[in-house]
Amino acid sequence: MTSSSDGKHRDHTRDTEPSTSPEDTSQDQHPAIDPREPPAAADDAPLHEAPPLDVDERAESSGHHDVPDVIELSEHIDVDEQPAIEESPTSDESGEPPAIDPDDEHEPDPASEPEPDSEPLHEESSAAPEPFTRNAREKPLAKASTMIAGVASRIGLGKLLDTTEDTVGGQPRDPGQSFPPGRSKTGIAGAMARAGDGLREYIDPRLHMFSTIPHRRLMAAAAVIVLLCLLANSGGLALIALSSIVPILILITLTQHDVFEKESNLLIALVCAAGAVVGIVLSTLASWVHASRWFDEGVLNFGAAGFGGRFADAAGPAPWPVWLLVGLVIPAVSIAGFAGIPIAMRRWPQFRNEVMDGVILTGASAAGFSIGASLVYWWPMIADTGPQTNVSDWTLSTLGVALLRPIVVTLCGAMIGAGIWRYMIATHASALVLPATGGVVGYLLLTFGSIQLQPSGNWPEFLWTLLVVAAVFVLYRRVLDQAVATDRLALGTDNKRIVCPACHKVTPVGAFCSICGHPLSNQDS
Repeated sequence: MTSSSDGKHRDHTRDTEPSTSPEDTSQDQHPAIDPREPPAAADDAPLHEAPPLDVDERAESSGHHDVPDVIELSEHIDVDEQPAIEESPTSDESGEPPAIDPDDEHEPDPASEPEPDSEPLHEESSAAPEPFTRNAREKPLAKASTMIAGVASRIGLGKLLDTTEDTVGGQPRDPGQSFPPGRSKTGIAGAMARAGDGLREYIDPRLHMFSTIPHRRLMAAAAVIVLLCLLANSGGLALIALSSIVPILILITLTQHDVFEKESNLLIALVCAAGAVVGIVLSTLASWVHASRWFDEGVLNFGAAGFGGRFADAAGPAPWPVWLLVGLVIPAVSIAGFAGIPIAMRRWPQFRNEVMDGVILTGASAAGFSIGASLVYWWPMIADTGPQTNVSDWTLSTLGVALLRPIVVTLCGAMIGAGIWRYMIATHASALVLPATGGVVGYLLLTFGSIQLQPSGNWPEFLWTLLVVAAVFVLYRRVLDQAVATDRLALGTDNKRIVCPACHKVTPVGAFCSICGHPLSNQDS
């Protein structure tokens, strides 16, 4: 800061600033002085020193005009107390420009200031307010937006103006990430997501490892078939197709748990078809006993899957031949039927060297048995309109026959197969107790309870079936974990044996499979 020959002070730092446009020459003037008119000489008026350069001015003088990434409003702006620029006087009554208190907290209009950085710098200086760099007259819309932004900054909403990329812990957020890691979801959507994750983890902790494409394809195909059957005015075929979805879904999931030597889909389909034949024959026999010894009203074959409802109520309690044959004897023969098919396949070595072979094959036979029983149950509706009953009975019957009973039958079959195969491999009786006993008792409880509760209506029978489903599923989870753990023992714990990706058989680690000769990559090893 030096004095020129005319007695006025001159700031050398401002003389060195580059002038980029004619409008930039107004930046060195006081805000109250119109840069378009030459300043009036006032020798008797005290001259104020120009304020020191701010950080933003030094950045502009360096020639780098980088626009900050984040624009945050200062919290020291008081919009309500800002005077209008066009109404501010250029001098007081004495002809002197108004003095500016450097300690005044009320700064000029933020719209006329250079945009600060994302983190404002607090310098300990008594500098005067920044000179205006924009035209004195602003549009009303711009002034209104400035006032709203100032108020938003005061109440803590300044982050709403953040237009930079979302970050988590200073790092860019993954586009597929819905919420920051380590932070729990909130609200109804978060609660539902956590409940869904917990349910999926309890149903099967390995579900995330498997593809859901086969399940989705099956659901889509079944939806199309059911829709076509309904459009063809065939409710019986639609209900038969609906009753086939759940056992096939369970069967697909069982095949995904196979550790090695996966069975072909054609073989599984043939076993399922054989089980369906057994189910059709035995369910037809049970329906005949049920209709001849108890009641034959209601169109449907209630002896195949229960849920007689008000028709059983009108007929009274079941006579002892129905109780004995339909409740106990025929179900026991059914267990022997759908379990005997995979047991007969044990004559081939490839079907007896892992526990999951028994789980999958017996589960496939039981799934076919369930489909056959449902076919017999709904078959009269193909040529008839069905029983005349209320909506509640229809809903409970459909849920029980198409959803709950297939779950019980298929899971019980899978547990029986796991028990037999584990006993054949481990040769100790304890391996047979839990799975085989749970499968047999679970299915007999289902059929026996159905005969006993049919005269009480569909609600008691539905709740009983739901209770059996819960108990059977708990046992199934334990049996499935044991089966997978037993089969993994064939791989050893020294990482010297793997499953060949081509033939799905256990082979020593090496460059090629010792059974089929398929090249083994490092990832397979």
